[in-house]
Amino acid sequence: MSPAARRRRPRCAPDRPAVPVGLAAALLLVWGAVAHASGSGWVQAVGALVTGLVLVGMLGPRLALRRLAVEVTDSDRDGTAGAPAALWIVATASCRVTPLRPGGAPSGLEARRPGRLELAPDHRGVLSAVTVRLSSAAPLGMLWWSTTRRLELPTPLVVAPAEAPHERRPLAAGDAEEADGAAELTDAGVLRGVREYRVGDSPRQVHWPSSAHTGTLMVRESETERDRPVKVVADLLGEVEATERLASEAMGTISSLLATRRPVILETTEDGAVVVAQVADARSAGRRLARAGTNPWADLGPGSERSGRT
Repeated sequence: MSPAARRRRPRCAPDRPAVPVGLAAALLLVWGAVAHASGSGWVQAVGALVTGLVLVGMLGPRLALRRLAVEVTDSDRDGTAGAPAALWIVATASCRVTPLRPGGAPSGLEARRPGRLELAPDHRGVLSAVTVRLSSAAPLGMLWWSTTRRLELPTPLVVAPAEAPHERRPLAAGDAEEADGAAELTDAGVLRGVREYRVGDSPRQVHWPSSAHTGTLMVRESETERDRPVKVVADLLGEVEATERLASEAMGTISSLLATRRPVILETTEDGAVVVAQVADARSAGRRLARAGTNPWADLGPGSERSGRT
């Protein structure tokens, strides 16, 4: 095996070995002293058996982990930063799985039975794989050993940004208004013309210059703001934490606009190309923002070390 291959191979290490190893060493020393003082053959035979059991209990988990195969059989397709997302995992032997990237709660797996592992991604992006810590104390439960593995997902998990509320502000008039924060719709519209006053019209719509010119009360007839799209530009290229905040702000703005049935056009940079398209709902907006700009989970994707199955 080449030195590079040895470096890539996952290493097994004991978890907090001081106490169990110390107790085992003390037990063997005491038993050895008793066997030496008594001189009885059966005491020495039992001592050899105890020594063998201790060695199996201490080193057995390392061998079990090296033979352990783990595979992700299914996963959620969509998630949200800060909210739990689930994977379903099968292992060839009982073990404990702890998510590392992204983090999450540890879960115990039974041999060859699917188990649920809950992740807690803290950033938006697209997850093609996860990193976990596998732990085992088989066969005697005397000492836990652990190793780190990268597990590929059968289907990428698209993590949308969390919504961040922001100060509401009126939108400016234009063919396609732009917004980068939370938006507030106003009663104002684009003036299309004037018409005679009808019962029920708001006094604020009265157009006084036309009324004075015609001698009849006239009101403004405006194009409804709700029918005009708002363009949201999300530039998510740059430092991870800064782009995460921007993505959350954009998600909050889009959700606010969609809640008022306002058409939204989203501009993002995806895979190096600028994409400008209308979003139909919050889910499609979240998927667009997850794929835009810099992917915080890119180092877990295709091309990195493959160690999900051994």
